[in-house]
Amino acid sequence: MSEEFNLTPKQQTALAEARRCADIAHQATGFWPTLLVAEWVLASKWGTDQPGNNPFRVKYAPHVHRWGWQSLASHEFVLAGQLEDFRREHPEAKVLSDRLNGAILEVDATVAFAAYPSLVEAFIDRARLYQFVAPYCHVWQMLKDEESPLEFLRVISGADERGARQAAKLERIIEGIGEGK
Repeated sequence: MSEEFNLTPKQQTALAEARRCADIAHQATGFWPTLLVAEWVLASKWGTDQPGNNPFRVKYAPHVHRWGWQSLASHEFVLAGQLEDFRREHPEAKVLSDRLNGAILEVDATVAFAAYPSLVEAFIDRARLYQFVAPYCHVWQMLKDEESPLEFLRVISGADERGARQAAKLERIIEGIGEGK
């Protein structure tokens, strides 16, 4: 059903590779490949933006990512009380605006992101994040046997407007590429 998106040949090839990676991640973890592919579409802009084989923009954590890291420009949200600590790690950070009466700050900075040897490893890592990191892991435990990636998506996206918009985009992608359940 990828015709609904009028994909270019390059996008079709990238989508086929993402599906292959998601299927391997599913075999390794049991996590739904449909949700991984939809996230890949949105996060990587159909595979055109995945530096270091990191289409999901996973931040580097030395205790988790054994393959290495890369520095990338990033748009971050920082709690106002944590800005001083953030600036110690990122002295070049530039505050763009504030939200919630100054409680949350939008900041541009250079941040360490994971670098993966392959897209397959990135897909597996993303699936494991959902399975083992709170709060996602609790939702995964409740829904994993129901084959319900859309319900998982709705729950983890939360009740705020931004989360609802993100969930709606991912649902349209899942339906548009013919992977909905």
